[in-house]
Amino acid sequence: MKLRHTAALALVGLVFVGQATAQQPTAKPQTNPNWCSDVPASPNPPKMDNWPRLRESCINGIGRTIDCVDDCVAARELWKAKRDGRLSQLLPMTIQPNATPVPMQP
Repeated sequence: MKLRHTAALALVGLVFVGQATAQQPTAKPQTNPNWCSDVPASPNPPKMDNWPRLRESCINGIGRTIDCVDDCVAARELWKAKRDGRLSQLLPMTIQPNATPVPMQP
C-alpha cells in the first residue's frame, strides 16, 4: 500500500515540475513596427474610427501590403485636411480593415 502511495506522489510531483519548467510562449515580434510612423497611433485620424485595428493589422503583417499603403495615405490626407480646415469638405468615407477607402453614397 505504501509503495502505491509513494509512486502516485512521485508521479504527481513530476507533473508539477514539468509544468513549472515548461517554456513560456513568447510574444510574436512585430513584422513592420515602423509602418506609417508619421501618423500618430492616438488619437485616431479624423473619420477613421477603426484606426487602431487597421494600424495593428498592418504593423503585425496581417493586412495586405497594398491595403496598408492605402490606409496610411488616407490617414495622412485626413490629418492634412484637418490641419488645413478642409475636413468638412471631404466626402464621408468608410474604411474597412484590409480594404481600400470607398466614398459613401450621399
